[in-house]
Amino acid sequence: MKLLKTLKKGDFVIFAIILIMAIICLVPFISTQTDQLICEISQDNKIIHKIILNKGYKDKITIETQNGNSVICIEDNSVWFESSDCPDQVCVHTGKLTHAGQIAVCLPNKVIVKLIGQENQIDAIAT
Repeated sequence: MKLLKTLKKGDFVIFAIILIMAIICLVPFISTQTDQLICEISQDNKIIHKIILNKGYKDKITIETQNGNSVICIEDNSVWFESSDCPDQVCVHTGKLTHAGQIAVCLPNKVIVKLIGQENQIDAIAT
């Protein structure tokens, strides 16, 4: 109670402004709108599949190369290498890709899987 008596009206205004600014900064992070993800699969630097990821969508794609096969699984909003005939298995151990900008690569088979988000956010503001 003693603290409330020592605070002046201007202190409450400053506190309110700081609180409003903090809420404005948090809005993009707590937004419920999810960006639609696009899975782009390339082989030998050529795009061979472009798939829009949706809830409930499932697919298994087998890519045949000179060095063996790569099996890519797609389920809901994630994609991953299920198996590959490459010796090191780095692509398989990468795990599930779930966010825009993530990428998994099988170098021996020359297969690239990446997730792209649709551009609906502002990247920068010009002044």
